Amino acid sequence: MYGFQWMHFGAEYKGMHTDYTGQGIHQLADCIDKIINNPDDRRIVMSAWTPKDLDMMAPPKCTNVLRTWVSEFLSTLSYAALLMHVTI
Repeated sequence: MYGFQWMHFGAEYKGMHTDYTGQGIHQLADCIDKIINNPDDRRIVMSAWTPKDLDMMAPPKCTNVLRTWVSEFLSTLSYAALLMHVTI
């Protein structure tokens, strides 16, 4: 389900054999495009969490958001994985 969120964010999940071409937002492709074409963009973000699909998802992963930034000075690509910890 999390790979689906990365490649078809916002599309309605109907099953693993459904063709989702053109549905939702391909977050991974969007992040790669921004890294290449607009590395200063502060919105290079990918989410693995869609609240409306909670009933279809496994328990929350620790990492649910990925934010990326590019440093020309250091010639590096860095990311921050935002973690979710649930205590019951």
